[in-house]
Amino acid sequence: MRKGQPHRPGTVSLSLLLALGLLLPMVMGGCPEFRNESVAAIETATRGVLNAGLDLLFDQYRTDEAK
Repeated sequence: MRKGQPHRPGTVSLSLLLALGLLLPMVMGGCPEFRNESVAAIETATRGVLNAGLDLLFDQYRTDEAK
């Protein structure tokens, strides 16, 4: 940010805030099916990222030779 210019939120952050505002009532208790599917999707994505990170970490210590 340059000096003298006020901070203007970008269109991305504004659209994310709008989407969160629209989805928040459903997630907070309105629709149990939507809430369960949302939690399942977040859990699956988190597990995928963690598994990929662990695979990359341990690939450094693997050897190509079979014993």
